[in-house]
Amino acid sequence: MTIFLNPLEWILDVFDGQRGRLFLWLPVLLGVGVALYFAAPYEPSQMCYMVLGVTALLSGLILILIPAYYAPPFTGALMVSVGFLCAGFRAHDVAAPVLNYRYYGPIEGRVIKIDRSASEAVRLTLDQVILKNTNPSRTPVRVRVSLHGAQEYITPEPGLRVALTGHLSPPPSAADPTGFNFQRMAWFDRLGAVGCGLYAHPCFACWADR
Repeated sequence: MTIFLNPLEWILDVFDGQRGRLFLWLPVLLGVGVALYFAAPYEPSQMCYMVLGVTALLSGLILILIPAYYAPPFTGALMVSVGFLCAGFRAHDVAAPVLNYRYYGPIEGRVIKIDRSASEAVRLTLDQVILKNTNPSRTPVRVRVSLHGAQEYITPEPGLRVALTGHLSPPPSAADPTGFNFQRMAWFDRLGAVGCGLYAHPCFACWADR
């Protein structure tokens, strides 16, 4: 038993020697928990969240009862668990409908962002989206549309409501396993579809009111 206790005591002595500076490791440990969430190949189950929640709770209770000398390992378990749980909570908190088919037809929405695509086309991010023959519960919260062709009918600006005809499809996944995961970014931006359109027009009354 001493063989196993001596290394443990040595590690605790190292931590004890860093007392007063261990606080700096808290955000690192929190980040480790967040990284573990994003490294998971699939969405963790409810049981996983429950186990981590119990781990965080027990670690917190133990920290109240034990001397500071023994606290670092339990503090690490607490922070890693909390980081994982925070990442999972955020992922579920921003959940929004994602288009699961290719759509072509009228698109209406309010401009909330204007930028340019890789081809230098004007690109609009819209919210308050309305799609023809699409139930509101399945309509993406936000869509991003690149405008092609002459746009002499409109000068886009944030807050302007526009209508256009275009194509939409689900946000694409990473081109390769180690590449940038646009689909993940789109999920956290609540971007449920991307596409292109022609001839955007100002819109002063939405289809729902017609």
